[in-house]
Amino acid sequence: MPQNFWRGIRRYLVCDGYDGYHKLKTAARCGCLAHVRRKFVDALPTDKELLSTSAAAKGVESCNRLFQLEREFAALTPEARNMERHAKSKPLLHEFFAWLDSITVSGGSKLARAVSYARSEKKYPCRFLESTDVPIDNNRAENAVRPFVIGRKNWLFSASVKGAEASAMLYSVAATACANGFNMEDDFTRLFSQLPGTLLLPW
Repeated sequence: MPQNFWRGIRRYLVCDGYDGYHKLKTAARCGCLAHVRRKFVDALPTDKELLSTSAAAKGVESCNRLFQLEREFAALTPEARNMERHAKSKPLLHEFFAWLDSITVSGGSKLARAVSYARSEKKYPCRFLESTDVPIDNNRAENAVRPFVIGRKNWLFSASVKGAEASAMLYSVAATACANGFNMEDDFTRLFSQLPGTLLLPW
């Protein structure tokens, strides 16, 4: 359960719309705009001639504009980035959600699911306006675990629960090290060459 795995986490947690994250009491959940955008991408019409009038295309474009602004703000100081987000990104977010409330969608279509997801997530993607430490998506985390997710088809079953836990811990160490710019081949060689009780982590 998320409340057990993330026990003790403070401040912010950037994640998708999984309901289990709502049970976290010690951290403010932040939404992922990439997940919002992905729903609209899935709803795009296959006929390119319909894109100009497609609500799904408008949803994608709204998200794209916000991502473009983040790229423009990347090199700014935290203070300047905060000012720019409130001056430029905040109005776009309000415009996006006002548009969502104004459109009518039908049944269980992909567009309906995209609109419903975005509406239900409304306050969470806006949390990146609260702190410059908060990104507008959790792509960095997803990119870190993608090699493991792809590779797990090769090691689908663990022989024991402890084996699965050991695998998870090992990959957590590896992903964290890579995120901090370490060469994991060198670090694992050094790690497994050291005696028990010595400092194992490379940072």
